[in-house]
Amino acid sequence: MKNYLYVLFLLGVAACNQSAKNEGDKSSTDIKSDTGDFDLSELSLSENLITLMAAHAVKSEPIGATDNTVFGYELFNTSSPKILRFAKTDFTKVAGRNKNRVLFHYNEQTKMLAGYELQLYDQVQTDQLIKLIGAIAKPTFKQTEPSKGGIELDENGDEITPEKRRRATFRVWEDHNKGLSYFLTESGTGKDLEARLTVLKGKTKFGQDMITLKLFNWYKNAESEPL
Repeated sequence: MKNYLYVLFLLGVAACNQSAKNEGDKSSTDIKSDTGDFDLSELSLSENLITLMAAHAVKSEPIGATDNTVFGYELFNTSSPKILRFAKTDFTKVAGRNKNRVLFHYNEQTKMLAGYELQLYDQVQTDQLIKLIGAIAKPTFKQTEPSKGGIELDENGDEITPEKRRRATFRVWEDHNKGLSYFLTESGTGKDLEARLTVLKGKTKFGQDMITLKLFNWYKNAESEPL
């Protein structure tokens, strides 16, 4: 299980490092309500993504070198404040070189939305997101890996000392009414936090392929912490 968690977060960290560069800092995080028309939490994953983004005058930003999707699908990347909303809450933030963003996955032929990833770099915002998801979906799994025991390696193949190991947390919620699955990976804590929420229709072929691509399958054979 530890190896699965470590590989999972290596993938997340690699993608995070590509998200944005040379951005300014914001000194504080504001969790605030927003009454705008767009809301990630209201998506059914059956919308025409291109039409939807055009309606809000939002264009795709450059895709990171490690951002990936499954065959037959394309990516739409945005950090627009118009789009970074979940349950009427603003999740816009710039943290050094990292910038909160949404990565949409859509069918290259039909342009229909199939899933999205919300990427955050703030502990307060992530804690707020967890509460908001819990209000619309049922928690089904949680496991925190404090990295005790075993050996973990960095990108150079060198052993990471215990005091430098990052806490890894993996959570899953299910919305049976909409058929949506929410997967939240967290690596590190506080200012070192990197979090990614992946939202899919788990029973579709795309959803199943993404679950395999993102290495989310392991939790089905693991024991959850108390929810």
